[in-house]
Amino acid sequence: RHLDSDAEIDGFTFAVGPVDDDTTSDNRQTFAKISGQLDLMEGNWLHKLAYSNGDTDYTTYKGGVQDYTTKGEKRKVEYQTDYFINSDDIDQRVTFVAEHEKESFYSSSTFSTVNRDIDSTGVVLEYGLNFDDEYYVTIAGRRDYNDVFKDANTYSVAFSGWLTDDLRLHASTATGVKNPTQFELFGSTATYTGNANLRPEKNKTWDLGAEYHFDSIDGYIDLTLFHSDVKNLIVGAGTTSINLDSDSDIKGIELSAVFNPTDNLSLNASYTFTDSDDGAGNELVRRAKHIASINGSYLLANSKTRLSGGLQYNGKQDDLEFDPFYNSTRVTLDSYTLANIALSHDINDTVRVFGRIENLLDEEYEEVVTYGTKDINAMVGIEIKGGL
Repeated sequence: RHLDSDAEIDGFTFAVGPVDDDTTSDNRQTFAKISGQLDLMEGNWLHKLAYSNGDTDYTTYKGGVQDYTTKGEKRKVEYQTDYFINSDDIDQRVTFVAEHEKESFYSSSTFSTVNRDIDSTGVVLEYGLNFDDEYYVTIAGRRDYNDVFKDANTYSVAFSGWLTDDLRLHASTATGVKNPTQFELFGSTATYTGNANLRPEKNKTWDLGAEYHFDSIDGYIDLTLFHSDVKNLIVGAGTTSINLDSDSDIKGIELSAVFNPTDNLSLNASYTFTDSDDGAGNELVRRAKHIASINGSYLLANSKTRLSGGLQYNGKQDDLEFDPFYNSTRVTLDSYTLANIALSHDINDTVRVFGRIENLLDEEYEEVVTYGTKDINAMVGIEIKGGL
């Protein structure tokens, strides 16, 4: 996959603030992945090997003169093996995963030049149990080795079970670690200076829900409660990034539904209420309390052409607006609703052509204060798939 885009953007000048100047940007991204699979013991022992590479190149210009450039490359090797032990009533799976990632970061501006690499290796051991297609248990542990940050151990446990033929209960708990990005650590522009002292975010989450199925219309509804505690949450602060001193709390409820009234028609909808606290009594920025969506897809009688459409609602959310001297003020961004439509056609089993229109109603909205978003826009493309 390759992306090449040019944009006109606003600048930010000290003691003046946002300005409508002649700043432009070039953005190029290339992603590739190759993978293979080997099945042994009549499919009871699987081996998967994959290699992926991602390159990004972002440059800004002022008056046609290069002002800032950043380049990144991420190379990743992954190996996974699954061993299945099956009996009449119990199916078991043992999975081992090993992955190695090397991330390179280059940043150059009139203020500084940074060239950094981070190597990380992760190993995962997971056990899965399926008892009579009624009860499912998954237990996993992970160890991450990093040449910049402290090595970390995380885990996850999940359970689901059918209480009746129509009602399924599900629950999970997990811990996680998110390291700062290279830009957050080392980036340097006219309006940003990296913070090499940032600590990784650590979180502990749980969720509990129930899913009810309707045989008459081939669908279900799901209600899930979720909660997450985050330590060292990374946030923007003036011209840099910092870790919040207090633990952040994120909790809420999610309602979703999927229905297939006919073989050709599929509908889904979701609503999420999120209550967040940064540990000081403030809502976390850019996290709307209310998010909802409804989508539909219809396969035409030729079984090759599909028409899809949907609405996405994003409620009001807080953000931080910076004055000309980089002092922040909390502001509220308006809610917005986006409409999208898409059409695809399978020429054969390998080739598909598609087109879509996003923001069909040409809604004006902000996801980040003072940053523009796309007007109504369209895309056409071709997808080629296959395997050996």
